[in-house]
Amino acid sequence: MKSARIRRSGRAVGLEFKHGFAGANALSTPSKVSTGPFLLMRIDRRKPEPLLQIVNERIAILLSLAEKNAKSRPERSKRYVRLARRLATRYRVKLGKLKWKFCRECSAFWVPGFNVKVRMRPREKRVVYTCECGAERSAIYAKRKS
Repeated sequence: MKSARIRRSGRAVGLEFKHGFAGANALSTPSKVSTGPFLLMRIDRRKPEPLLQIVNERIAILLSLAEKNAKSRPERSKRYVRLARRLATRYRVKLGKLKWKFCRECSAFWVPGFNVKVRMRPREKRVVYTCECGAERSAIYAKRKS
C-alpha cells in the first residue's frame, strides 16, 4: 500500500488510496480512478457555486472602485487591485479580459494617457502597454494565419 504525501502539520495531501487515510477534507465525495494494482481516490476540492458568485461580485466591486480612484487616489486603487487579485488567486477564479486593466508588476489600474502608454507596433501586429513603473505588456491584434 502506498502512502500519500504528508505535510508538516500531519495532514495528508493529494490522492488517497483504497486503504489509506481519510483525506484532508472528510466531507468531500471521492471519485475512484483505476491505475493498475492500486485503486486511487480523488478528493473533489471544487468550491461551492454560491461562494464563487460572491467572489466574482466582490472582484467586480473592487475593480470598479479601483477604476474610480485611479486618478485621484492611485495608492488606494492599487490596494483594490491587489485585493481583487488575491481573491481570484485564493478561489481559483479566472479574471479573463479584466487582466488587461491593471499592471502585473505594481498593481496600478491602467488609465491610458495617465499612467500607461499605449503604442502600436504595426510590423509585429502588437499593441504594447507601458506602465509608469516600466513594466511592458503586449497583445497581438491580428489573427495568425493557419
